[in-house]
Amino acid sequence: MREGLLFPRPGSGRWASPREELERLFMFKTLVLFSKRGCPWSKKAKRLLRETYRVDPMVYVVELDEIERGREIQEELGRMTGRATVPNLMVSKYSLGGFDELNRLHEEGKLAEALHKYGGDRVRNVWNLES
Repeated sequence: MREGLLFPRPGSGRWASPREELERLFMFKTLVLFSKRGCPWSKKAKRLLRETYRVDPMVYVVELDEIERGREIQEELGRMTGRATVPNLMVSKYSLGGFDELNRLHEEGKLAEALHKYGGDRVRNVWNLES
């Protein structure tokens, strides 16, 4: 799992709008987990994705409580997806859900299938390490 931060508009000296930042992030990252370090559900989602699956490309983690505009980004994400809470796994701009949804898909043996379905050819491989 790769962790990172959002970024200002290159060379502009100003921040893009939260919507622009999210759109740019989704252009470059297929699988994005929005999380907060102190959230127990976020920790469970990261553990599930990190310890049970190997995904290519790797899941990119954005810790909203560690970036300057995390609250604004989370609010915009809520407007875009209808999910204003964390964790929130985005697959090519589609919200796959929080920990409960991810865990349900995992228990039903459908998480890898969902990652492929919404990620299309941008998700090259998904390995369930428990199988």
